[in-house]
Amino acid sequence: MGALAKVGRLFYKVLSHHLRDWYRITGSSGYVVPFFHPDHFNREFKRTAVAARVPKIRFHDLRHTFASHFLVGGGNIYDLQKILGHSTVQMTERYVHLIPSHLQGKTEVLGF
Repeated sequence: MGALAKVGRLFYKVLSHHLRDWYRITGSSGYVVPFFHPDHFNREFKRTAVAARVPKIRFHDLRHTFASHFLVGGGNIYDLQKILGHSTVQMTERYVHLIPSHLQGKTEVLGF
């Protein structure tokens, strides 16, 4: 499913099967939470985080967390680049915060 990014170029939205079903059933506007304006959503997220005594976190930080978990879980950076809608892999690399121990043993895939 293609969509225009805020900079006007085409990118692809990759949705879980749950969201795909929700879009199909509801005829959604394309927003994950269609009845919230993004500014309102960010305000509510911040209010909820403060009420839950979560250390300072922005909603956008969850995008970085997703990127790191995606790679640690076995995804590759080129697929992640497309999922996040980045034009360069260098931008995607900024999103990824890996633990050095995650790289241990990665050369073992060669089998020699």
